[in-house]
Amino acid sequence: MQRDKFERKLRKAGWHFVEHGGNHDIWTNGTVKIQVPRHPDVKESLARGLIKKYNL
Repeated sequence: MQRDKFERKLRKAGWHFVEHGGNHDIWTNGTVKIQVPRHPDVKESLARGLIKKYNL
């Protein structure tokens, strides 16, 4: 999945960007923080896992 598409899903679900890490961006929904790789494409398995786990 393209990173910008995945980030749009995060924003739509109420998540917001916190900071840039070394190779990842940190996102939060106010209680939970997740790390999203800063690559042009996020692996499908990772994207599906996060979408399922956090109901995005």
